[in-house]
Amino acid sequence: MQYSSASPVATAGVVRARVHWVVFATMLLGACGGGSSETPKFTVGGTVAGLAGGSSVTIQNNGAESITVSSNSPFTFPTRIAAGSAYVVTISSQPSGHQCTVASASGTVQSDVSSVRIDCVALSYVVGGTVDGLLPGTAVTLQNNAVDALTINSNGSFVFATALPFGSTYDVDVETAPEDQECTVSAGSGTVGAAAVTTVQVSCVEQTYTIGGTVTGLEPGRSVELLNNGGDSLTVSSNGAFVFATELTKGSLYSVIARSTQPDQNCIVSAGSGSVATNNVASVVVQCLYLRTLYSFGTGLLDGSGPQAGVILHSDGNLYGTTAGGGVNVINTINNLGAGTFFKLTPTGDHTVLWHFGTGQDGQNPSGDLALDANGDFYGTTYAGGLNGTGTVFKMTATGQETVLWNFGAGNDGQNPFGNLLLGQDGNLYGTTSAGGAHGFGVVFRVTPAGVQTVLWSFGAGEDGQTPKGRLVQAIDGNFYGTTESGGEFGFGIVFKVTPSGVEQVLHSFANSPDGQGPQGVTVGPDGALYGTTIGGGAYGAGTAFKVTMSGVATVLWSFGDGSDGRYPLGTLLSGADGNFYGSTAGDGVTNRGTIFRLTPAGMQTLLWRFNETDGSVPFSTLIQGPDGAMYGTTYRGGAGTSGYGGTVFKLSM
Repeated sequence: MQYSSASPVATAGVVRARVHWVVFATMLLGACGGGSSETPKFTVGGTVAGLAGGSSVTIQNNGAESITVSSNSPFTFPTRIAAGSAYVVTISSQPSGHQCTVASASGTVQSDVSSVRIDCVALSYVVGGTVDGLLPGTAVTLQNNAVDALTINSNGSFVFATALPFGSTYDVDVETAPEDQECTVSAGSGTVGAAAVTTVQVSCVEQTYTIGGTVTGLEPGRSVELLNNGGDSLTVSSNGAFVFATELTKGSLYSVIARSTQPDQNCIVSAGSGSVATNNVASVVVQCLYLRTLYSFGTGLLDGSGPQAGVILHSDGNLYGTTAGGGVNVINTINNLGAGTFFKLTPTGDHTVLWHFGTGQDGQNPSGDLALDANGDFYGTTYAGGLNGTGTVFKMTATGQETVLWNFGAGNDGQNPFGNLLLGQDGNLYGTTSAGGAHGFGVVFRVTPAGVQTVLWSFGAGEDGQTPKGRLVQAIDGNFYGTTESGGEFGFGIVFKVTPSGVEQVLHSFANSPDGQGPQGVTVGPDGALYGTTIGGGAYGAGTAFKVTMSGVATVLWSFGDGSDGRYPLGTLLSGADGNFYGSTAGDGVTNRGTIFRLTPAGMQTLLWRFNETDGSVPFSTLIQGPDGAMYGTTYRGGAGTSGYGGTVFKLSM
């Protein structure tokens, strides 16, 4: 289009177009910097490294702007700096437990700065504490974190050699404690802060040990009081393990006793005393025993009195035995002495007299233990009576039918048998008499079941012994072994061997001290040796327990009468199922009514029971052991009979 310069409209349009161009040109120049005075600005930053978790570092730029960085990461100061300006980054506050330095800390800004580096290193601190209670001459070894070991031999402060960095963990424990001490650690673990750890506490105390053991034999509803060292009391009401409340230190002495208020109960303590070593004591054994009087003789004397022999257990479950006196046949009107009885006793104590001795010429005063054959018939001897007045050998059925097999006193066959009658391996009966024979001092005899008697040996020839009264046994070698109460080399009795063909050998002659006098028979032990007792002699004059080997080597196992035991053992030892020996004494030095004791093969004696007037006194007999483990026997006197001295049959529950 063409416009005329003279046209007003055209002139106005041109003016407006020029204005617009000027504005546009001005804007364009401003965008290009042309003609502007504003300077560009840039950021300053970098990275933080080595900072432990939970820590922070405060940094400044040019001594003015501060920021706090709490992690290992890039950082940037918020304020931009004009190009060409200087920057200087410094640390205004070190983090706890660290030492931080700045690398590439200063320069001139030309663009965004990201090269500043804050390098932090955690400081290390020692770990320690104190030890107390350590005994002189001992040492405890500690470990920190299972690697840093430290041995300490005195109380006071300690420090581990290896320092730990800030923020790391420590864990102190006891690696090795003194043998007789127990050391514990408190405040032993944690995290290392910005200072040395001094709060670990190691406390050492003397190691203590418990005293205990086991109780056996305690009947339901019963209890026993145990005392350790006379003060620590413990009442036990059931069988099993027990432990005293008070613990003892190494080297302390302990002494456990049992105390019971029940008259029919006696609890004995084995391994009850000693010195504490470095372990708990659990070896004390408390065995509770109960003595029951199954029967008391002396009810009008018709039931018998004064049993000298023991009882024997029949296959029918009943006990059978004899009394040396009492019964219906009085043989001495001055002291009303009866001729004795043969009786049966049930396990519940029901007593029946099956035979009254002294009827005609059947014998009087049976004193020795009975023998029992496979048919259930009994064999025994009487001390007196019979056809010649000097004793008999008899057979008795379980129903009380008696047969006299032999009457002593016809010539040199012996008189007055006192010991047991033995059923030999050949089916014949063997025994001894206390008198008679070729020399007048007793014999060893054999009687067949048909009543044929043979004298195997007559005592009294030289130093072979006199007056055999004790128990005769037959060993596995087929020979017979026994004792005489007197005679021998020193006049105090012997242990002898007699072969089935009648050859005699003296194995040992007693000399009163120290081996005893008046032996009361022997039993064969598990080791094949002979064990027995003497009624007197020994270290205290109250008898001994001895061992004699088959070759004649004698050993004194125990001397009675030291005050802790009984006196004057009359019965022969029983070889128990537990490998120990059991026996009785006629006196005890306290009640003087007798005791029951246990003896180990090594010669350790334990008093099991002390008799009183009610449960009997003066046990003569050899004990027997029932299938229930209980011991059965008789006492010569005592009991609850109306006469008060008739004797008893008792059961000692083990």
